[in-house]
Amino acid sequence: MIKYAKEILESAGIANCNSSPTPVNSKGEMRTDSGDLYADPTMYRRLCGALQYLTFTRPEISYAVQQVCLFMHSPRVAHMDAMKHILRYIQGNHVQHQRTKHIELDIHFVREKVQRGEGQS
Repeated sequence: MIKYAKEILESAGIANCNSSPTPVNSKGEMRTDSGDLYADPTMYRRLCGALQYLTFTRPEISYAVQQVCLFMHSPRVAHMDAMKHILRYIQGNHVQHQRTKHIELDIHFVREKVQRGEGQS
């Protein structure tokens, strides 16, 4: 998942950014109607999806990711700034939690069983 996180950072164009100590900017409040619309909503939505997937192994970012995903229908510049804050946190904190390693293994095990047709009917 570290490789996947790096790919997300590269696609966002911030692979060499400064890191953040927390995934949430406590100073900012996001609203649906404040500020200018973000110029590339497709990019915003793609990054939201990538971050949602990353929460399987990075549960500490779940709340922050959920907050930015609330605005996928009409992302604003402030929402993208909040997403970049999460990405800067990921850039500086390459941690895989012990309890999620087992979940990741279980997901791969189940997927392989389904592909072999061994799933329950």
